[in-house]
Amino acid sequence: KDKDDSNNCNSSNSTYAYYNGIFSSIAGIFGFLCQGYVGQLSDRYGRQKLMVFIWFTMFLSICWLTITRNIWIYLVLLPLGEMSGTFGGIPTVLQSSLSDVIHADYRTFIYAVLYGCSGIVVVGASVLVQLLEKYYGITVVMIAYDAIMLLALLWLLCVYKETLPVSKRTASSTESRQLHPFKALSFMRENKIVFWIAMISLFTGLPESGINRLMTSYCYDLLNLCDDNDATQFSANSTIAVGLSLLCSQLLVLPYLSKRLSDFHLFCIGLTSVLLFCICGIVLYVFPSVYLGYCLFALFGVSYITSPITSGALSRRLDATHQGIGLGVIHSMKGITWGVAP
Repeated sequence: KDKDDSNNCNSSNSTYAYYNGIFSSIAGIFGFLCQGYVGQLSDRYGRQKLMVFIWFTMFLSICWLTITRNIWIYLVLLPLGEMSGTFGGIPTVLQSSLSDVIHADYRTFIYAVLYGCSGIVVVGASVLVQLLEKYYGITVVMIAYDAIMLLALLWLLCVYKETLPVSKRTASSTESRQLHPFKALSFMRENKIVFWIAMISLFTGLPESGINRLMTSYCYDLLNLCDDNDATQFSANSTIAVGLSLLCSQLLVLPYLSKRLSDFHLFCIGLTSVLLFCICGIVLYVFPSVYLGYCLFALFGVSYITSPITSGALSRRLDATHQGIGLGVIHSMKGITWGVAP
């Protein structure tokens, strides 16, 4: 009986991973087609309008889980949520807004610090979710999410100041690419720096994105985590491992390295971190262990250093009128890895 239960559990995990991979692929291709265009629209109309728009795409894709447990609604709306461009960790328009107000020499440093701070948030949120789910149930967790998102909307509408002055916005008469989303990608052909950094993002993101979407189910199967309590504990601890690795690698190590190493050396370090992440996944397959599972998630957090490295290197080389489209193209490459890798 225990063996049958184990097989049923693994089958359920594999089924979810299969459908999650399919819809993640659709979402990734959708994001690949949209992100350059969304970034370019923010160059023309300003950041605030587009940030409000992507808030709705993120909120509407998840808020339904507050009132229903039908996972199909979440999966079907997943492509809508990825219009925000969160493939690289920070939405495209938000990252463009940061570039507007940060000196070019400090952008990699600031991006790394922000990712490091997100590690603190990930750890705190993981603990909070465990407590809320344990004492009040998953519905309260979703209500808390809705409340935080509504606060973010109020901040966007009432507190946020537009960071892109009208004088620095792209004039519609000089930008024919805005007539069609596909044409925004032609910016890669016109700007060789954008092209080569986009290729780096593509090849570093390909293994990372494929494993990312299936990693939890992969660990559940290998470690035979069929009991809900065991699975919840592993999920919480692995999330904390990601948060701590983000905290250490992005908040402490990368800001230090960004002041002392060239972009080339930073790229090499980023590639090495992705390679170690993939190797750990293979070792976990050969020697299944809970601690190796935690190590896999920790290395996944470390591999995120590629995002601030590529974004910072590109942003420093773009003028103020093309921050949105340039970063949008980079996020488009992340999107296509989500589309192909799963």
